[in-house]
Amino acid sequence: MQSIPPAGQSDSRDLPSLLIDGLQPDFPAVYATLLSRSRRLSLAAWRIRLAGLHLSPEALLSVEHIRVVVGELDGQRLAAEAEGMALSARRSGTVQALLKLLMEDRLLVRAAPLGGWSPDFSLFHGKGSSTTLLVGPHWMERPFPHRGPALASLHSGSEITQVEARFEELWEAAHDVKAAVMGMLTEAARRGAEAIAP
Repeated sequence: MQSIPPAGQSDSRDLPSLLIDGLQPDFPAVYATLLSRSRRLSLAAWRIRLAGLHLSPEALLSVEHIRVVVGELDGQRLAAEAEGMALSARRSGTVQALLKLLMEDRLLVRAAPLGGWSPDFSLFHGKGSSTTLLVGPHWMERPFPHRGPALASLHSGSEITQVEARFEELWEAAHDVKAAVMGMLTEAARRGAEAIAP
């Protein structure tokens, strides 16, 4: 039986290299596992749905820094999703967790509407040069929106340096939207608090 690496060591040896939707472990479970073992995360996703995010304090315990590049950022949709989550007793914690990360500068968000990449990918950075690449559609909600198959794959090794370099190019070309995202989440949290106040 393989030992599970401790937090801060982004090791994927005990995880399947090919993820197939409908089989276990599924994409959200693998993502949460890798995140809980990482110090830093670099994520490039064309679109992110807040409703699909389930952030637990345990998963974020070792994470010092998260950089997110999105291709499409729909402010109205984001605000509506954030407000819906803030009004939910089960989901309001995710809004608070995101706000905390943003306020602590542990979460940075940039948009690159004129950029382009496919598919979505995440780089999980552990101690030293330990990095795991997860490539595939970053859709966290289940069930998947179509019949599939939805495939994703895990990679490690020296070839990842090329992907890391590509992420840095995307990051430098993108513009900062952290303040806008924080404003929407803050307003959503305020409305949620007012709605549940006695």
